[in-house]
Amino acid sequence: MRIDTGRIRLEAEVLGNADAPTLLMVAGMGQQLTSWQPALLDGLVDAGLCVVTYDHRDVGLSDPVVVAEEPDVPAIIDGDRSSVAYDLNELAADAVGLLDALGVRRAHLLGHSMGGGVAQHIAAEHPGRVATLTLWSTSPGDDTGTMAPQVLDALAAPVGDHNEQDVATLNVLSRLAASPVEVDEALLEQRNNALMERWYSRRTGPRQLAALLADGDSTALLESISAPTLVIHGAGDLFVSPDAARSLASHIDGAAFQLIDGLGHAPYAPAHIERIVGLVAAHTSGA
Repeated sequence: MRIDTGRIRLEAEVLGNADAPTLLMVAGMGQQLTSWQPALLDGLVDAGLCVVTYDHRDVGLSDPVVVAEEPDVPAIIDGDRSSVAYDLNELAADAVGLLDALGVRRAHLLGHSMGGGVAQHIAAEHPGRVATLTLWSTSPGDDTGTMAPQVLDALAAPVGDHNEQDVATLNVLSRLAASPVEVDEALLEQRNNALMERWYSRRTGPRQLAALLADGDSTALLESISAPTLVIHGAGDLFVSPDAARSLASHIDGAAFQLIDGLGHAPYAPAHIERIVGLVAAHTSGA
């Protein structure tokens, strides 16, 4: 359903009992609301949560962002933000606007990858709206969150206009996100084809990367987070190193840290999905 937040129209989906505690799922870079594993969402609903997923601005069926200028990554790294189309603060404000439009005063937050950066801003800048915070496969933006070389190579692949190269790159990135778990190639490709049929834009990835780079080191921001916080990370994550998760947890007062053996950047094995559901259910049940 399309929801007008007063700032922008976001595509969202509400799963489970609307009277149950709300869990807002904040997705990563270029990820759609349909990118979440169905078994993960079903498990969270079965755990007694009302699960809200949504497309960020510039993603999926939410309003696109129309700007003529491509982000100048070297300039952004040097501190010139003039080519940044939007930043994590704006994405955080979009999420809070979505909660307002849904009539949700206070919610549990789960942020994955870039969505973890967005969730950090929500928790720090809108503390009264956050019951608990779960940060998964994300970083504090310091120098600990290094990517594996094979991920950097895949992200540097040429992009086209919804052509075979783009599909191949998405499949490579999905395999790297699943690693070290081996995935069924046919099912992975079928899933990614469905995602690209729903939506694709070669411009969103660079704009969201620019938002992440512009956000920089968030360790000072983390010190103001008061919500009970759980940091989850996969020991095999090739996109964000486990050292980043340790750094993240160390900067949030009272944060719990769970490193899951055999888990990569995203869960594909049923045992990993069950573990994450159990951790989130336990974390949210006391608040």
